Amino acid sequence: MSDKQNIISKIYFDKSGFGSKKITFEDARKIDKSIKMTDVDEFFKKNIKQKKQLRGYNSFVAPEANYEYQIDLMFFSDLGNQNFKVGMACIDIFSKYAVVVAIKSKQEGDVASGILECLNKMGNTPQIIYTDDEGALKTEAMQKYFKEKNINHIVTRTHAHFVERFIRTVKNALYKRIDNEKDKDNVQWNDYIFEVMLTYNNKLKHDSHGFTPAEASKRENSMDVKMNLEMKAKKNRKYPELNVDDEVKIYKKKERFEKERKSVWSENSYTIEQIKTSHDQKYYKLEGLGREYMRHELLKV
Repeated sequence: MSDKQNIISKIYFDKSGFGSKKITFEDARKIDKSIKMTDVDEFFKKNIKQKKQLRGYNSFVAPEANYEYQIDLMFFSDLGNQNFKVGMACIDIFSKYAVVVAIKSKQEGDVASGILECLNKMGNTPQIIYTDDEGALKTEAMQKYFKEKNINHIVTRTHAHFVERFIRTVKNALYKRIDNEKDKDNVQWNDYIFEVMLTYNNKLKHDSHGFTPAEASKRENSMDVKMNLEMKAKKNRKYPELNVDDEVKIYKKKERFEKERKSVWSENSYTIEQIKTSHDQKYYKLEGLGREYMRHELLKV
């Protein structure tokens, strides 16, 4: 370890230390004026375990409507006497056109039926279906169906942000209507879906592109929609370049009630075996693991 790294190490691991990069840098400079922030960055990278996801967010902008759909389940366990405790939401991330269907449970058969109904209501077959790590979506039967339809099924260990945001929006609209009913005990949430989705798709202009989802789905509006999406896209998370043979850790969602100090990254490290590009995105194959990963799911070590 160099003299500069020794100074930074003594400052950080002192009982009065354990500060942020900025504080560590300022204290180190009091001892050696030649120490730079890059020296502190190097020390943290080598010696301090990264526990959280990198700051910022990079938006993915689809090239056109019906290119990528995000799908997720929504639950209504807080409502009593429901015939359907589960719903399935599907949203086109370009136009923001969306549908919601009621399903009986999160079991394989019900989830499969829900996907088929969602695609039927959407009226198109996308190139990509993006979901979280829901077990019922990864069955052999579902994967066979995706392959037959030439759909690339992307599974993320993080979040499907577009559909999760949509679920919050549609639930808010549903509960406003349900709370207005005098006899709430006999209200079924899915009785309101038609009106809620009619309003969402045809009346509400989406902040991201300035059109209603129905308008944004039209080919003649595609160029304006894409331009508006690009202008508002967030590109503020910076990733170190990854190459074959690099060592990485894998992102994992925290379980409910897990302690804040518990890392979101795997204890074990894995070697990148292959990198491929498909549908304008890079995918990383790790040695000894069956599935591929996206960049935001990996931490370079």
